[in-house]
Amino acid sequence: MTAKRKLLERYVELYNAGDLDACMDLYAEDAVQTMPDGAFQGRDAIRERLARELEGLPDATYIVGSFVEQGDTFADEWIFVGTHTGPFPLPDGSQLPPRASGWRSGAWSSCRCARGRSSSTTCTTTTWPSSSSSVSSLKGRSRDRAVMA
Repeated sequence: MTAKRKLLERYVELYNAGDLDACMDLYAEDAVQTMPDGAFQGRDAIRERLARELEGLPDATYIVGSFVEQGDTFADEWIFVGTHTGPFPLPDGSQLPPRASGWRSGAWSSCRCARGRSSSTTCTTTTWPSSSSSVSSLKGRSRDRAVMA
């Protein structure tokens, strides 16, 4: 397993456990995360964004579907599932009120690495409605294997 694949697997493990402090150790101090809701520069801004995400979806699970790498960059395709029980920030700055229902997003990310850490991440997300039962079945599988090859 390559160093970049290990970095991604460790991130998924920590994020799924809700350990944002440990996740931040995987980012360079000056890392930039570009997401549909904006660009976030530095560990503090990235952590704040992830905390808002987990506030809206406290049981969020990140499941990797595919992975490729070249040079100092890797890309992964993933789904994000959880139960929407808190406010969720939207790209326009507004918040989606809690719905207490299943949430599922599909996306791909590219990540540039430097010195074993993420230095920049870009994510493109497509969100679609899903039923709570399909989310529950995905989450059960993800606990067995968070990163799928």
